Amino acid sequence: MHDVLSRFESFARRPVRFRCKPPKLEPQVANYPEIILKAMGTIPPPNARFEITVVHHLRPPASKWKLRTLRSLLGPCAPQFEAFYAKHDGFVLYKDPDSDTAALEAIEIGQWKKATKFMRGMMGEIPPELNPGGPLSAIAFAAPSSSGNFFVVPVSGAQAGKIFYANHEDWNPKPFARSFDEFLE
Repeated sequence: MHDVLSRFESFARRPVRFRCKPPKLEPQVANYPEIILKAMGTIPPPNARFEITVVHHLRPPASKWKLRTLRSLLGPCAPQFEAFYAKHDGFVLYKDPDSDTAALEAIEIGQWKKATKFMRGMMGEIPPELNPGGPLSAIAFAAPSSSGNFFVVPVSGAQAGKIFYANHEDWNPKPFARSFDEFLE
């Protein structure tokens, strides 16, 4: 974990710049009424590029109380999370500094129960053959922003300790990562 944590912290300290193309507009845009074109603003030429800088935010260390909560919720899966959360009670990655938009958030420990309850409700009825080690035994610890989906870790069964992507539309029984370290990589 130490090497993974060091690499992750190093990555998180550097802002990232993306160079993007403007969206491709449909040919019929040329036929839009002038009032619609004005509402759309200036349309950049197809070869134009723009840059956006995003930042990462590592939260301060989790308190001893929060780390106890982590151990209580994750049970035997706790050690793979504990070293990270002892230094950072979550993170936000690829955040637009001018808005609340971000790509991924590792949820603060104090919000795990609420996120887990929401995730389980969102998943609805799970067929029994999919539940061993599935969403009903998993704890939600991260979420892609504004998606309604979560990254979860089952705490019992054969899949315990692996990371899954709980899509609000279905449960994918294939792990996203074999461990929290692999998730961070």
